[in-house]
Formats: sequence, structure tokens, C-alpha cells
Amino acid sequence: MLDYIKKVPLFSRLNENQQNALEQICIRRSYKGNTVLFSEKDIGNVFYMVVSGSVKIFTTGCAIRISRSMI
Repeated sequence: MLDYIKKVPLFSRLNENQQNALEQICIRRSYKGNTVLFSEKDIGNVFYMVVSGSVKIFTTGCAIRISRSMI
């Protein structure tokens, strides 16, 4: 997971200790297609990183698809 973290632009300014600390709290999970991870207006207490595959984000009136290749 550390190799992936180092490639994500959001985490590129973290030093090695910070990247290692982030890796320690990451939990890798897999989800089946069409699984709802959260709903609009839910209180956010989780951060998701797409390592492979894609995710659709729906909001009032539109949908956005994010794939691993976009990162």
C-alpha cells in the first residue's frame, strides 16, 4: 500500500514518516459492484482511496465516474 500512497498527488508532500503512518491506518477493502458506501449528507468519518476499479458518485441531478486510471 505504501507504493500506492507515494504515487497519489494528495500525499506527495508528506515526508516518509508521515506516509508510513498513513499506511499503518489504512485498511484495504474490496466491494462488489453497486455497493453503496455512503449517501449524500452522511457525516464523513472515512476516507476512501480507489486502488483499482472505479466508483460512481451520485449527487442531486448528476453522476460522476472516477476510475483508478484517473489518479
